[in-house]
Amino acid sequence: MIGIFTHHPELHPRLDGGAPLSAAEQRYLEHRAARSDHDDSYAAAQSARPNSLAPGLADSPAGLAAWMLDKYRDWSEQSGRTPTSGSGEDQNPAGTSSLSNSPPASSATSATSTGHYAPPQKLTGDGGTDRPRVGGVIGGRCLYPRSPMRTGDAPLCRGQTRWLSAVAGSSVAGVEMHLRGVCLPAREPVELWTDHGRISRSPVPGARTIAGDGFVVPGLVDMHSHPGAPEPGLPLDEAVLRADLLAHRDAGVTAVRVAGAPGRLPGWVGEDPELPRVISAGPWLSTPGLFFPSWGRAVAETELPDAAAEEAAAGDGWVKLRGDWIVDEETVAEPRLLPADVLAETVRRVHQVGARVAIHAMHETACRTAVEAGVDSLEHGMWLDHDLLPRMAAQGTALVPTYTPWAGQMAEIRALGPPARQWFLDGYARLGPLTVAAHAAGVAVLAGTDFRPHGTIAAEVRHLITGGLPADAALGAACWTAREFLGLPGLDDGAPADFVVYDRDPAADLHVLDHPARIVLRGRLVSPAPR
Repeated sequence: MIGIFTHHPELHPRLDGGAPLSAAEQRYLEHRAARSDHDDSYAAAQSARPNSLAPGLADSPAGLAAWMLDKYRDWSEQSGRTPTSGSGEDQNPAGTSSLSNSPPASSATSATSTGHYAPPQKLTGDGGTDRPRVGGVIGGRCLYPRSPMRTGDAPLCRGQTRWLSAVAGSSVAGVEMHLRGVCLPAREPVELWTDHGRISRSPVPGARTIAGDGFVVPGLVDMHSHPGAPEPGLPLDEAVLRADLLAHRDAGVTAVRVAGAPGRLPGWVGEDPELPRVISAGPWLSTPGLFFPSWGRAVAETELPDAAAEEAAAGDGWVKLRGDWIVDEETVAEPRLLPADVLAETVRRVHQVGARVAIHAMHETACRTAVEAGVDSLEHGMWLDHDLLPRMAAQGTALVPTYTPWAGQMAEIRALGPPARQWFLDGYARLGPLTVAAHAAGVAVLAGTDFRPHGTIAAEVRHLITGGLPADAALGAACWTAREFLGLPGLDDGAPADFVVYDRDPAADLHVLDHPARIVLRGRLVSPAPR
């Protein structure tokens, strides 16, 4: 059984414990006494003349839309306002029913909602504690936003708690925030407020000013990271996973694309308000000879299209494939490559279910096969042929060069025997000219740090600049360009309140990237660990 739909269950908190009623409880009783006269006329009509409502609610799309709009305005306390354009959880009519204990939208979906946001109303219970009001049926409990809830009421299910937290957001000490500064890349004055986890361009009463100047950017993005595994071959460690994601957050990263993991990530990753938003590509998908045998999900070549479609449907809209496996003298001499026909069919199947493909590819043939198959992002790309760049730009294939892991392994690379040593050294030397040419061709060049240590996005931006990329393009690779590629909004009115403030222009002073002055994630002011 998936769930039970209980129509109009009328479940209310019990207030007969004998203790004197608080002001909030007294308002609740008054509301219940008046509610039948104010809100239940449609219920009376339905009980006596059901056919009077049926044509409008079922046979006429316009009638159904009008009913939904009426309930949206009434139950979500819009004060007569109608919802504006947009998509995502904040635009759904508040009176609709949820038939499971899951939140109505994933973190990725809610992050892409760019419509004007109307924050959930708050109610004050015992002791003045603010709690969000949420309409609809959640986890089998009917909550009416105009019905005050007792502060001590426990949610009926874990899903209800998760949904309330995800929708409402929170700010430091329960106080909304305000800042003024210069936004990048436009370098124009900006003034922002937080409002229940969202950005507001209009003043929010009682907001506390956290910055009167400085440079403001949308939250940074690490496009290629593998948190949660202490070293290659080990299983996913949930404590390590959380610590790794916190390291990203403390570096100003508010969104991480996990480009492959030892297994599917646990559900709490998307629920923890202290962690960056995670876009997971699921476990690494590899065929024999293309990866560590005990890491990710290994399948036969004939099974790869089905496995990729399955992981795409189960994840956050991405899958991670492996196009080659070159790590030593043997694999350089006889490179192991994913066959072109297998890759093409796999990409087709993933796109068919509405997801995207990232692929590990470094060998020239592997890179060409990936681009010709139409992958969505090419990871590493050491020996990518420059002639393929116009095609990548035309079809929207991004390049994630990942300087950081190679720069951190130079001692090990130089210890390799020939021809592997020279293959890696020459490939690393190609990354600078490659990223400059890719940027000039219109390819989205994105910043990713790969493996340990995590939280090194500033170093990756500096590597991109050292390689020849303009400072704004390099910073954009870890910020606005990456966010646009993933469908994440920037500093728009109503967007999730994820942003970073620096004391100086980070594009002009590269070292300031290591020291964010303020990090705001989900409308919360973060206190990062000392760096």
